[in-house]
Parts: sequence; C-alpha cells; structure tokens
Amino acid sequence: MQRNIKKMIIALLIILIVLAGIVIFAILGLRKNSDSQISDDDEERTNFFDTLENNPSEIINGEKMLEVKSENMYFTIDKIINIYYKYLKESNSNAIYNILYKEYINSNNLNEQNILSKLTSYEEYEINEMYALGTTVYEIYYVKISNNGTSETLLINLDRNNNTFSICPISEEKYNEGIQKGLEVNAQRISSIESNDFNKITYQNLDKDNIARAYFQDFIKKIVNTPEEAYKILDNDYKKINFQEYSDFKEYINNNNQRFEGLDRSNVKEPSDFSSNEEYEQYITEKTKYYMQEYSKQYKDDVTIYTFKDSLGKYYIFEVTSAMRYTVTLDTYTLPTDDFIETYNNSTNSEKIVLNIKRFFMGIDDKNYGYSYSVLSKSFRDNKYPTKQEFIQYVQSYFFEKNEIEYIELTKEQNLYVYKIKITDASGSNSESRVLNIIMKLNDGTDFEMSFGTN
Repeated sequence: MQRNIKKMIIALLIILIVLAGIVIFAILGLRKNSDSQISDDDEERTNFFDTLENNPSEIINGEKMLEVKSENMYFTIDKIINIYYKYLKESNSNAIYNILYKEYINSNNLNEQNILSKLTSYEEYEINEMYALGTTVYEIYYVKISNNGTSETLLINLDRNNNTFSICPISEEKYNEGIQKGLEVNAQRISSIESNDFNKITYQNLDKDNIARAYFQDFIKKIVNTPEEAYKILDNDYKKINFQEYSDFKEYINNNNQRFEGLDRSNVKEPSDFSSNEEYEQYITEKTKYYMQEYSKQYKDDVTIYTFKDSLGKYYIFEVTSAMRYTVTLDTYTLPTDDFIETYNNSTNSEKIVLNIKRFFMGIDDKNYGYSYSVLSKSFRDNKYPTKQEFIQYVQSYFFEKNEIEYIELTKEQNLYVYKIKITDASGSNSESRVLNIIMKLNDGTDFEMSFGTN
C-alpha cells in the first residue's frame, strides 16, 4: 500500500515537472516573438526616418499641397517673398542668383547678366493663397500673390537642416496641379540648399496678441487701400443682406471713412507731411481716438473665431479657416452670434421686441442701411420706400447721427406688437426728439419684420 502511494507521488512530480517545462518554453517562445516584433517595428521606424532624411521625395511624392495653418510660418514665407521682391527692386542680380531655385536657373539658362530681365518685380502685393507640403527637414510652399489685377505664383523651398531657402516663379498650371493632383518630385528635386549670404531663413515668432492684431490690421488695410479685396472676404450671408453690390459696400466705407482710416496703422503720416507741428499734433490726436480695444478668441469645429471691438464700440467677427484666410462680419446684429441667440431665446416677447429695435437702430447708427432696410416688412417697404436709396434719404433727414432710444409703451394687436418710442440725439448736440410707433412681427428664431410710423 505504501509502495503504491510512493509510486503515485513520483508520477505526480514527473507530471508537474513536464508541465513546468512546457510553460517555461511557451513563455520563452512568446518573449522571442515579442522581441522579434519589437525589433521589426524599430527597424521599420528607423527606415522611415532614414527615408525622411535621405530621400524625403518617397514620403511626399504624389501628395496634395495643404493650406498653411500656422500664422508664424505664413509670416516667415511672407518675409522671404518680401526679400525676393526687394532684391528685384534693387536690381541686385547677385542676391537674386543666390536665392533662386537652382533647377529654375539651369532650365532657363539664367546667369547674373540676364536674370533680372526674366523676372517680375512687385512694389506691393497681396497673398491670396499659401499651400505647403514637406517633411521634418524639407518643405515646399506654393504661394499665389496679386497686385492691381495681375498675379504671380511662386515656389519656395525650405531646408530646415541648413536653415536656408530658395524661390522661383512657377506657371499657374503647375501651381494648380500641385494643389489639385499632388506633387511629382524625386530625390534630386528635394536636396539640401547650400547656405550663402542671402538665403538664410528668419523665422517669425509672433505671440497670440500680435497674431490677432495682424488679422485685424490686414482687413482694415484692405478696406482703406483695396476695398474690392475686402469685399471679397465678407461673409457671403452677411454680404447678401447688407451689400449685394460692391457699390453698396463702397458707400458704407465712405460713410465710415474716418473710422477706418483712423484704425489703419499701415500708413501713418510723418511730421514732414504737414506744414506745421500743430497740424501734425492734431492729426495724431485724431488718429489715437481709433484703435482695436479688445478681442476674444474661440474655436468652433475647425474654425477659429475672433471677435474684435474697436474704441467706438464697433464689432468685427473673423472666421479663420487657415493662416490669414478668413471671412468677416462687420457687426453682431446682422448674423446673430451664439451669445445673442441664447439671450434672445431666453427673453420674453416684450424683451425680444426691444432687442430687435436696438438691432434696427444699430444699423442706422453704423450707416449700415442695408441691414435696417432688410428688416422692413415687404408691404411697408414696397409702399413707402421702394428703393433702398429712398429709405436712406428719409433716415438721414429724420433720424439723428446717433440715436438714443426711450421705450414708452408696448401694446399688442393680434400677432403684431406696437412699441411707442422716443428717439433723441445721443451726442446731445440737438435738443429735438422724434416719437415713433414701431410695428413688429416676431418670426421663427431671431427673425422679425417691422414697419414704423411717426406721430
């Protein structure tokens, strides 16, 4: 009996030893496979970065160009373009030869004697588009610029290892192909750019406040100098309501010319522009009345939204989709903001009437007559003011430059609200007052229509 028990114990020990051996071999096998996988991953990663360093064309070949998102890279490329046109303006053929893309020089048989005759110089320019594609060491930028109805497309190469650049004009066909179909490049195409006295990159590093100011000043400069460009970047829905024609926008600018010129910091006059110090000091005093007072920044999906407020309390809403690519709304009442919509939805009907009356008079005070005209009911508009110009003539003759509103009495007749109000001159220079009856119908959302009569 005892002998049998001993045999059973020995058998169990043997089984346990065998099982332990199997487990050990299994663990070693898994570890070996894991080490092998890690080794494979490391090798693949190393090969990928070797490709970036030695032949980046394999990474970006056939890829489409992407809009530049970084404002600082946008301004870095803008500075390079400035340098290029500066050297052309100075007829510095040596500098141009040293910053021009070598493949462009070779394919066009250029030298320092003929190079200036083959290139176009611009005194001033607007950047219309900027696209980029690249790796950690080499980047390619496509830029479209314009000036007075003419345009040029440029190629800029950056070598981050050497901190150098090259530049050349390219055809619009090649430009569009790179954006729409993708780049076709090879290892020779993407090679290092040798450093010289003219092609060092000066990277821009603006903080968030200066980036915000850059957006604001970019638009103000367009309003003052190239209003047709400013018109193009107005929000389409906003434009349809307020400025269906460019002439409407130009009239709005003329009506607010003093404000916009005061806000423009791109062309401040010097003392030598005036016949006396007194005139210059008066100019500076007037100029300093206008400035960007504050701004806020928020994000909605892939859009960055800046809301600017100037020293006169006027608002400007920018919706930014990429670096210096944006649309603008010139007030907060034409296209209500999310904050306004929330306030409006939480208001009683009588409070909504007041908010809408304020919106109507904001348009009048801003000389944004297109908006105020758009909220008039169709029948009232057709009978009283068939054209916007007739409405403007009435407003300018009857209302004040800036209107202070006193709300007297609200009544309701069926689905219409009638609010008796008194308006006075907000500046205090005119002691007269006007009494109006505002007749309003509340529609869906923040929409409304109204008419008015005088007592």
